[in-house]
Amino acid sequence: MPEKRDRYLIVYDFKGSQSIPRFYDNLREVLSKLDGALTQRSVVQTKSYRCAWAVMALADHYDAKVRGFRVSSI
Repeated sequence: MPEKRDRYLIVYDFKGSQSIPRFYDNLREVLSKLDGALTQRSVVQTKSYRCAWAVMALADHYDAKVRGFRVSSI
């Protein structure tokens, strides 16, 4: 199946103010391999559906609230 090349935003939030260093290590690895970028501390932007899915799965694995959106420019 060909890679979808829309634009995606993934937004995640951890309960309280906890920070999970291992999550951010893994996130950096996913973003570097799958062409994503951290837009803000809890927002990822990518043109890769595979990257969007991987970030959502990673955040879910660490019990973050996570939502993914396919977006278009205004």
